[in-house]
Amino acid sequence: MDDTSAADGETPESDPPASETPADDGTTEAPQQPNGEFVVDYADAAEAFAAVGNEYRLRIVTELAETWEWPVPYSELRRRLDESDRGRLNYHLNELVGTFVWKEADEGYGLTQSGRRLASSVTAGRYHEDDRTRSTTAPGACVYCDATALRLEQPAQRGTLVCTACETELVDASFPVGAWNGRPAAEVPRVFDEYIVRISRSASRGICPACAGAMVAEPVPEVIDFSYAMGHACTACPRATTVPFGTLAWLDDTVRTFLHRAGVDTDERPFWTVPAMVDDDTLTVVSTDPVSVEVTFEVDDARCVATLDDTGTVTHVREEWDLG
Repeated sequence: MDDTSAADGETPESDPPASETPADDGTTEAPQQPNGEFVVDYADAAEAFAAVGNEYRLRIVTELAETWEWPVPYSELRRRLDESDRGRLNYHLNELVGTFVWKEADEGYGLTQSGRRLASSVTAGRYHEDDRTRSTTAPGACVYCDATALRLEQPAQRGTLVCTACETELVDASFPVGAWNGRPAAEVPRVFDEYIVRISRSASRGICPACAGAMVAEPVPEVIDFSYAMGHACTACPRATTVPFGTLAWLDDTVRTFLHRAGVDTDERPFWTVPAMVDDDTLTVVSTDPVSVEVTFEVDDARCVATLDDTGTVTHVREEWDLG
């Protein structure tokens, strides 16, 4: 049989239907949730996950994830899978198109956002708990005892930063175990630092770090060892993130300008070495209705006090220099 075609070199005998026209990044726009509330369609979710309860379909998804040069022509996908049976490939592609795979007529295939997340989970091993505890030395001094005896430990899918000198847990946060794959353990603390700060910055700007959906925020009392912090919840997925007021102040441009003038490199200093980001003693609750707090940063003989409102926004910054 002649396999040639003008488009991609091969055309499937039974062409799977094209999904909704993808956006520029290969995804389709999700329907808006009513009243900004997250709604779960369990029947739809069960049907979608049933489609990938098959090893061969997972292979298709992971092979498509190997390249960002989408669409991948049908002939190229067949070659990658070393598949001689067109009917088999066509059938399984048909089950994936519209949920985890998108199709561009006569061009080829790519992964939807759900498909990319699925491929990441499969290749990183995040579909089951890993009971190994990884550990490595972390840079910086403890904000409580000033000892340089910090360790980053990873039981399952959480990152825990502890001081072995005073036996204090400074940080306990969700952190993908995949961070330890493909790099020396000594580099993981840097990844942990950037990962947590990136998530905090994204949430503070109202962007879900998981799906890019809109997030709503409100002050939450007595959470993660703080008298108050900002709770951020996504309106499009179940993601919820809690960000300390000290972290929100640290990310503020005016506060960072003060810190730079005081000789602090905010881009290089790990967040767990900043008292305001891990220690409730730097937080002063000015008002509870509405919530208003002050966060204090002290560097040598200089002090900066940032006032934040109930939206987590810095409304005022007071600087004091030459305190002696």
